[in-house]
Amino acid sequence: MRADYSRSSIDLRHVFNAAYVYDLPFGRSRQFGKSWSRPVDWVAGGWSLDGYVRVQTGRPYNVTLGRDNANVGRTYQRPDVSRNPNNGPKTPDQWFDTAAFTSPAPFTYGNAGAFIVEGDGRQNWDFSLAKRFYPRENHFVELRGEFFNILNHVNLGDPNVNFSSSSFGAVTSATSARQIQLALRYQF
Repeated sequence: MRADYSRSSIDLRHVFNAAYVYDLPFGRSRQFGKSWSRPVDWVAGGWSLDGYVRVQTGRPYNVTLGRDNANVGRTYQRPDVSRNPNNGPKTPDQWFDTAAFTSPAPFTYGNAGAFIVEGDGRQNWDFSLAKRFYPRENHFVELRGEFFNILNHVNLGDPNVNFSSSSFGAVTSATSARQIQLALRYQF
């Protein structure tokens, strides 16, 4: 039971979230540009920026044998561990030290604790730029460009934690690359 006392599978040690909205102070109804002509205001006024940032540490993973070594009818068992597996190379081909794990003796449980492998942290930077046009009073048209993962940061997926797998320790996926979308909205 002592080996099962561990971090939760959803334990994120550090998470930073920030959201922001900033209306640029340029345009006929704003601090700078109050005397602008209508055509100049249509080009240079009414802009706003907003975005969202999330940076977090990696979550823990539970290494499993993938077979019934203890002969108890379930395959959710853990291998033996001889050293800290998180001192590994941290590459997609081998995220953690796979040599730290060995198969336990037949008909026994392994000594590895639960959720001892640390995954990769994540970074997400979303950004949008919007321009509003006011063709009539109480009406506006908004042109918006949205950039998801604007820095195109690679966020690696989950490492393979099945000891019996040929790709044990490898990361074979990643989150989406930068995505851009444009939107046009008319509100009245």
